[in-house]
Amino acid sequence: IKPNHYDVVSIMNTLYLPGMKPVDILRNIYDGLKPGGKIIVSGPSSINSLRIAQEKVFNQLREDGFTEQENEIFNILRYATENLMTNHANYYSAEGMAELLLHIGFTNIHEVNNTIYYNNGYLVCAEK
Repeated sequence: IKPNHYDVVSIMNTLYLPGMKPVDILRNIYDGLKPGGKIIVSGPSSINSLRIAQEKVFNQLREDGFTEQENEIFNILRYATENLMTNHANYYSAEGMAELLLHIGFTNIHEVNNTIYYNNGYLVCAEK
C-alpha cells in the first residue's frame, strides 16, 4: 500500500481469518490513507456467527425462489460455516474493533454497527 495515497480502504470479512495479522494490516492501511481518509472494516463477531445466521440466510434464499436441489449456494454456505469459522481466528465486536482502530491512530469513529448479518457481524468506519 502506497503511503498517504488512498481516500477509502475497505476490509470485508478477512481480518478474522487464521494467519492474518490484523494489527499489522490495519497499521499498513492507516499509513496508506490520506489525512481524512476512511477505513471500513467488517467481519463475523464470533465463531458461531455463520452457524447462527445460516438458517436465516437459507430461509431468505428460499423466499427469493432458490431451492437447495437446484442451487450450489446452499452448499457453499454450508462449507463456509464449517470451514471458515475456526477456533484459531480473530473475532471482534464492533466496539472492540473501534477501540483497536483508535489505538492504531484513527481519530474519528463514524460508524459502529453490530447488527449486520442478522446481528452476527460488525461494521466499523473510522477516519484517519
